[in-house]
Amino acid sequence: MSDLSSVTDNYLPTAHETFTDNLSSSISALATTVPVNSAIEYADGDTVVLTVDAGTADEATFVGKKDVGADQFIECIWTEGNLAVGHDSGATIVDYDSATHYNLISEAIQLIMNQDGSLKDTPIRTALGLSAASTNGWEVFPYTFSVASGYNTGNKSFDMTVASQDVTSILSPGMRLRLERDTAAPTQCTDLESGSSQYASKSSPAGITFTTTFTAEAWIKLESYTGATQMIIGRQNGSTQGFGFRLSATGQVEAIGLRIASNNKSIQSYQSIPLDKWVHIAACIDMTAGDTSAQKIWIDGVEVPRVYTLTGTATALVQGTTELSLGARVSGVDMYTDAKLADVRVWSAVRSATEIQDNMNQALAGTETNLVAYFPLNGDFNDSTANANNLTASGSAVATDLDNPFSDTQYGIITNVSYSSPNSTVTVFTGTDHMIPNMTLTSPFYSSQSVPFGFPRDSGRWEIYQVFQDRANFASPVQNTWYNLGGWRTLVPAGRWNFMYSASVQSSRSVSGQVTGQITTSTTTSAEDDLSRTTGFYNDLTTSQIATLQNSFPLDLSTATTMFTNIRTTTASTSSIEYRSNFTPSYIKIICAYL
Repeated sequence: MSDLSSVTDNYLPTAHETFTDNLSSSISALATTVPVNSAIEYADGDTVVLTVDAGTADEATFVGKKDVGADQFIECIWTEGNLAVGHDSGATIVDYDSATHYNLISEAIQLIMNQDGSLKDTPIRTALGLSAASTNGWEVFPYTFSVASGYNTGNKSFDMTVASQDVTSILSPGMRLRLERDTAAPTQCTDLESGSSQYASKSSPAGITFTTTFTAEAWIKLESYTGATQMIIGRQNGSTQGFGFRLSATGQVEAIGLRIASNNKSIQSYQSIPLDKWVHIAACIDMTAGDTSAQKIWIDGVEVPRVYTLTGTATALVQGTTELSLGARVSGVDMYTDAKLADVRVWSAVRSATEIQDNMNQALAGTETNLVAYFPLNGDFNDSTANANNLTASGSAVATDLDNPFSDTQYGIITNVSYSSPNSTVTVFTGTDHMIPNMTLTSPFYSSQSVPFGFPRDSGRWEIYQVFQDRANFASPVQNTWYNLGGWRTLVPAGRWNFMYSASVQSSRSVSGQVTGQITTSTTTSAEDDLSRTTGFYNDLTTSQIATLQNSFPLDLSTATTMFTNIRTTTASTSSIEYRSNFTPSYIKIICAYL
């Protein structure tokens, strides 16, 4: 039986069954160096198992290593046979089967495998770069993440701080992150069906008295474009009095303030919200201001381009006596919403971008300044403010659907890590289903694996998606001049992305001739940054052509960057160039490249 107690490595020997040679000089018992006449059969560093004086009373076997550039074996450990004697110069040394060969292989296998055939934890963790504290592919992050005002940069990208630590040697772009909220998230919402005329309302609501400024917010998962306006929340008496926060027939975000008939002020986003995804939307109106920055719309925390419309004179709205309604316009018994709604808020003031971003990803207390209505919709239609405008459901509406944009566990992909003494900043993209709330974040874990346990791998959950369903036209365009029509711009977070666009484009002229159209994505509204981002069409003899133009390309951004999708014609005498998104919906899809 061989004794391998002194062997700590070199478990896998190189075998040459034809190797036979002789010692070039005598060796003592248990010699650690064994010289031979020639060891040419072995490469430098090969592990060997050799036997000296085979078939005699002095037979002994050792494990060693072929020395570099020399005909000798070093680091020899004697494992079986007569270990008490030395061996003379000229003694035969051979490579043949021995117990040591088999036991070495057995020892090697047992380093990673138990006798029952199961794998051992330690070597597997070591091979995967995991510590003993690893759980299902997740490593415990040894420090605390914190957030501060301004941490939410929009489009589900967040900057978190690790105080007094340089974590650039621990975290890198592409790693997965898992965090827990320190306060349990709501679990329910209302799922309103327009076909069943479902809504909730309150007659004579208390505290809804604002007349000049207001902001409304909601989390919405739109289930269909109904072809009609969909009211999220409002107090709108037909088209004569009140306010409304709603969607257009094609899913564009709208806000309106009404004074009297034919005297109102409204804004509408160019961009529609997508179907079947939780999206945060917000809008504010200042009735005392004109077409200024006071009139804003946000989608997922990003201010988006909008159209401003003033009809008649409207420097203040009139609340009137209409009911406060969620999911329909009660006075007209229309504008039914086909969507899931959660965390609906109304403020009697214009909210700033930072105020929207800092507070959109967690529930409110209900006591916040200027908050006049707050409906979490987590199990009921109650108002959590002191106004207590609890709503009465109609059409069998309930707020017990087991869905909510908030969740206890948050997942993300790290897109950037930087250190500026004394703190590190970690930028995280949370995709469509998760977010980083503005609160204490506990139990942080990270992973270098692609899909650690529980991580949602579906690429559709790690994208920014914008859809446009409206028509945008520019008459008499100048040849070879780029135009940014229809508010086509996208805030792309820091990191690596695959950017795709698809747009229905029409170019027209008054007499038959050459017709062209091109679109590109650029960091400015009037230029082409990169030819690879441009695509177009050409027709040599026509008055008009519509084509769907598509392109995809990589982006690698060190900071969040606004990308503009621009349009042009390369032909003189063009009468108009336009997006025909009303004909075929156009979209921008930006997929995280770290998947």
